Amino acid sequence: GWKLQIGSKELSFSSDTIQANSYLILCSHTSKEEFLVYGDVHSLSSFSGLTNAGSSLRLLTAEKVVIDEIAYSDTWYQSNEKNDGGWSLERIDPSNTCSSRSNWSASINEKGGTPGQVNSIRADYVDEESPKVVSFKYVSENQLVLEFSEVIDEVTFLNPENYNIQANALKEITSI
Repeated sequence: GWKLQIGSKELSFSSDTIQANSYLILCSHTSKEEFLVYGDVHSLSSFSGLTNAGSSLRLLTAEKVVIDEIAYSDTWYQSNEKNDGGWSLERIDPSNTCSSRSNWSASINEKGGTPGQVNSIRADYVDEESPKVVSFKYVSENQLVLEFSEVIDEVTFLNPENYNIQANALKEITSI
């Protein structure tokens, strides 16, 4: 009942099991045989791969709980020669889910990726940069929509002590 969303397309998983601390390669039915040499494979109908340019991905439980999500871009390769294709984007620290650009880079494996294995750029990632507001939209005198530079966990996000908004600042926003 779990689902993989790629952009607006939603793909459903058939029944399968992945062991803790193991890897599962996701691909189309037609590519399954090619990937079996790398490890455990689960094929999804209508899976057509991912674009180099970028897309949004979400892994959801049957109850629609988000397990992980990312909206990636070809700028995340951090290499002009690798962002044209043939190289996988790899997460530096897999335990840092729903992470931003700074936790991703192009594979350094000579084959272009590491399907079914530890990522070639695997390292512990410590996010030492605080989230920043990258855009905002004034909706009303008591509603402001903010877009942050990275995903913020719900506990941090809902804690009012993490915000300092002054009345004069809101007046300036409304005049922009």
